[in-house]
Amino acid sequence: MKQILFLLIAVFTLLISCHKSSDDIIEESIIEYNVCASKTLNIANMDLDKVPEIVFLRCKEIEEFYAGDNHIKSIPPEIGKLINLKTISFWSNDNLNTIPGEIGNLQALENLLLSYNSIDSIPIQIYQLENLRNLQIGWNKISNISDMISKLSNLEALSLWDNCLSKLPDSICTLSKLEELHLGLM
Repeated sequence: MKQILFLLIAVFTLLISCHKSSDDIIEESIIEYNVCASKTLNIANMDLDKVPEIVFLRCKEIEEFYAGDNHIKSIPPEIGKLINLKTISFWSNDNLNTIPGEIGNLQALENLLLSYNSIDSIPIQIYQLENLRNLQIGWNKISNISDMISKLSNLEALSLWDNCLSKLPDSICTLSKLEELHLGLM
């Protein structure tokens, strides 16, 4: 927690004192304050249009990654190298429309938060995430959920609010741990 606070202070200080890009500020903060040692990296609400490459070079051990409320257009395939991730949030990146298949490499992943984007399909690799408990993909443009959703046997919460779905697969009924299913329009 202390390192997250240092990152926020460092970013604020650098924004006030100079006219550097967000990427430069994040890179300097990660290197100087070793923020990735905290296991949580929060680059949310920083007006980013991409994930800085330094994240994949220096933050290989993070367990929680928050990159919401930005303008990120795509999740880099390198996300699949961060194998300790338990939580990923790319919530509310208005131009984000695809999820890389490499996300299937993240076998420790429990929470995948991708609501309020422009995602139009779910890659089949997501259905390989056996430890996934929480899948939030509401307010996107998804038109189909595969029968393979039944492979997410530990899924407890699934948000599909406001997508382009006309039906759900029957296999969704086999998710015995599913406690919350959010459908429809808000």
